Amino acid sequence: MEKSLPQQPAASAISRQESLPIGKPFKFDGARDDQKVRLWLSEIDTLLKAQAHLVGALKFGEDDKLTIAESYLEDKARRQYNVKVTKNGQFETYDLFKKWMLNFYAPPDAILAHRDTYNSMKQRQEESVDQYYLRFSEAVANLDDAPTETWQVSDFIRGLQTNSAKYLASFVALVDFKNITVEQVNERLT
Repeated sequence: MEKSLPQQPAASAISRQESLPIGKPFKFDGARDDQKVRLWLSEIDTLLKAQAHLVGALKFGEDDKLTIAESYLEDKARRQYNVKVTKNGQFETYDLFKKWMLNFYAPPDAILAHRDTYNSMKQRQEESVDQYYLRFSEAVANLDDAPTETWQVSDFIRGLQTNSAKYLASFVALVDFKNITVEQVNERLT
């Protein structure tokens, strides 16, 4: 009878075969830094997707997601989390936990600061177009809601020094800023 059953790999072989090659998220330290908390949440989301893949969607519930996220909170963040849970009760879903994390660690004033940086973006004296492009790209990445590509192209060109902007004006494709990206504008300039 044993010979008629298909041979099963050992349990350790199964876990090695199914494990995904992902790194562990960093432990969140409780800094009120919107970019840091967004990066941390992104890393936790990736870990949770991998766990759900391994365990199976039916066995992987909200409590599991919350437990995993909690395990990647450092001392200060863990204390702040414990105060929140003690005061208001346990989070019902991981999405509610994420919403609280963003509201608590990425306050609106940080978001407004990133918007101000983007809106005042100008190429500096003695700054190359590539350096300006890098700063501009970072400013866009820091926004909570990025403008459309045509607005980004328009804003990028508006911030260029006069000689670079005049050079770009000779291209017909830039008349309405459509069908072109900031990266393509940068490539034309460099």
